[in-house]
Amino acid sequence: MPSLPDQIADLCQRGQIPAQFRVCDIRKHLGETYAESYIRRALVLYSEKSGDYTYRWNKPRFRKIRHGLYEIVV
Repeated sequence: MPSLPDQIADLCQRGQIPAQFRVCDIRKHLGETYAESYIRRALVLYSEKSGDYTYRWNKPRFRKIRHGLYEIVV
């Protein structure tokens, strides 16, 4: 099973969620599999921080636009 960030990117590429998305957009498709708190935590942990890295020093998967709004990092 693909990771949550991979599943979110796939939803975005297939046009099932908007390019700039919120947790509620993801929950419509993955809410049966993942809790809302887990989705929120994944978005935070895999989002850009200063220096183009994430909290865990991985390449970022998401960019935070403003509070609660994210997009995929290309």
